[in-house]
Amino acid sequence: MAGYVIIDLEVTDEALYAQYVQQMAPLIAAHGGKRLANTTEPEVVEGGWTPRRLALLEFADGEQARALANSLEAAELQEMRARCVRNRNVVVFAGL
Repeated sequence: MAGYVIIDLEVTDEALYAQYVQQMAPLIAAHGGKRLANTTEPEVVEGGWTPRRLALLEFADGEQARALANSLEAAELQEMRARCVRNRNVVVFAGL
């Protein structure tokens, strides 16, 4: 069963964030993941959620998604992410 990750974040430094995304891309792929969507213009059609930028990642299963989040390589990029992002929320869930 596929696993998905939704990331909602506020980017404070676009140039540094672009570098961060470039460095994360091979890690995502190494964990069997792929980027399905990344938008700065999400449309809320119901409810009080106010996302700023959304990314959607797909993995073969939830364990691979969690493995990426807990990987040493991803941890090494946390400092870079902290300098270019705030208000970050991450949700991992299983598909149907």
